[in-house]
Amino acid sequence: PRAEPSAPPVKLVPSGEPASPPSWLLDQWVERSASAEPLLSGRAPLQVCTLSPGIVVTDLLVGDYDTSSEQWTKAKKIFNILGDTVDTVTPWLADKVLATDKSGAKVAWLTGGKAFARFATAGFNKRDLFADMENA
Repeated sequence: PRAEPSAPPVKLVPSGEPASPPSWLLDQWVERSASAEPLLSGRAPLQVCTLSPGIVVTDLLVGDYDTSSEQWTKAKKIFNILGDTVDTVTPWLADKVLATDKSGAKVAWLTGGKAFARFATAGFNKRDLFADMENA
């Protein structure tokens, strides 16, 4: 059997510069699309944003830990201060992305100010984001 050629590595663009899709990706898209002209001419309603959801409590996050360990107990305290649930973060991110009118915008849920406020009020606001999760 003949091996399929692999795609060339994607070149990362430094922050602040407009990013464009790698040429091999555009070539594949053009081959599969009858309406590539709007994208290639720059008239397509396409935006690229940077999403920063912060710490989102998921099975993937918990799965990295032995939940009976001391390491988990320490990490869980930080996650309860800085973390949020998928149901909290996702609608907010979606609304902000849809409200953005330019590519390159940064949409951040957990900002430095919000993190500072969370730590400053942690003694007054006890949270347990893991109450509904099994084995957490």
